[in-house]
Order: sequence, then structure tokens, then C-alpha cells
Amino acid sequence: MVAPPIPSSVDKMVRLFLLEPSYNGTPFEYAVLPPARQRGRQSHHTLSVKVIIMRVGFIGLGTMGASMALNLQKANFNLVVTDLRRDAAAPHVKGGATWADNARDVARASEVIFTSLPGPREVEAVADELIDSMQPGAAWFDLSTNSPTVIRKLHARFAAKNIPLLDAPVSGGPGGAKSGKLALLIGGDQAVFERFKPALDAIGDQVIYIGPIGAGSVAKLVHNMAGYAIQTALAEVFTMGVKAGVEPLALWSA
Repeated sequence: MVAPPIPSSVDKMVRLFLLEPSYNGTPFEYAVLPPARQRGRQSHHTLSVKVIIMRVGFIGLGTMGASMALNLQKANFNLVVTDLRRDAAAPHVKGGATWADNARDVARASEVIFTSLPGPREVEAVADELIDSMQPGAAWFDLSTNSPTVIRKLHARFAAKNIPLLDAPVSGGPGGAKSGKLALLIGGDQAVFERFKPALDAIGDQVIYIGPIGAGSVAKLVHNMAGYAIQTALAEVFTMGVKAGVEPLALWSA
């Protein structure tokens, strides 16, 4: 939430209030000094500000998802989580996250939902739970490595109900998910992307808008295929070098 603009007559702020993410009280106030020419009088300006913390749902706390969800928590987002295994959420709940028994309950409680699932079949199953449960104005970002065909089909279903769905596959592996050194490749409505970018920035340090729905998934598959092609080429040329008589460790160090 953006605070109201400070009046132009104000040149110095007296106090800054920092609230815990769990704060849900009444609006608080802070006072600001008037400019020097007015300081002989008892005038001041008071701004009333209500701080609202975005409520984020996270579905899928596996090798990648668990770490990404923890990074959202570290960034002080209010987190609602679920997984097939409740024990997977133990560190998140210990840190203040709310456990939900299923994806529907996550959807009912969240302004934005992230899914990190094994593949297209699991994403489609979760979609069936989300589509009739999400709040008005909420959005869904799928972090899974998904099929462009599947994500586009789901996008059409959700668009018919005015629910934004964006594909947001990640690259960087479990280490990157844990450290936050992660690339997110986003496809979908750019205005929705911008609206929820603060949450995306909490997950990875390279958040890249690729294009329309499905573009993120295509980019991720191209990335993976390039990696596999490089690995295959290295295996072939390394084998050739060993067969040509070079000691393997020496060849590797070269």
C-alpha cells in the first residue's frame, strides 16, 4: 500500500513506524514538522496511515517450493500454505504461516497464489480446486515447469471467470530457491505482473517478464533443452578425448 503524499509544506519527518506483519489494528498516525518559517507557531501536519500486508497463498512445499515459500516469509508477507504432507509445512508454520487443509482453503484466504508442483497433471488438479474458490481480484502464478499447452488452456478457463493466471517457471535449482538467487520467467498479463512484482521479487533476484501467457513456460523449456544439449555435447567430446589417450582427470581439469 502506498502512503498518502506528504504535504508540500513539510520538510522533515519526525517519526517512522514499523509494524509487524501480523499487525491488524487501527490506522496509526505520525507527525511531521512544518517548514522553518512556520515553526514559531504550534502548527503541524498529521497523516493517518493503515498498513496492509499482502496475504500470499503457497501450494506445494517440495524441494523448490518449501524454500521459495520461506523467502516470502522472510520478506514479511503473510503466508497461507498447504501440501500433501503437513510436516512439509512445519518450518513455515513455526515462522508464523497459516496451515490450510487444501487448495480451496488457500484460495479463500489469499490475494495471490503461488503453486510449485511436479508437473502439468498436478497443476490441472489444483486448478479445479482454485477456480471456484479464489477471491475477486486475486491472481495465480504457477511456478511449476509446465506445458505451454496446458497453461494456455487453463488460462482460458480462468479468464472466463476474470481470474488472472500467469506462468512463472523458475530456474536456479534447489540451491537458488534457498538463497533467492533464482530466475522467474513470467508469461501473462503485464499489468498483473507489475501489481504482484514485490512478491515475485521476494522469491528470486531475476524476475523477467517474457511475454503473453505461455511465454514463460516456452522460455523455461528452451533453457532446459539448451542445458541438456550442452551436457550431451560435453559427454561426447570428453569421451572422444579419453579414447584418444588423455587421462580423464587431466582432461577434465583442462
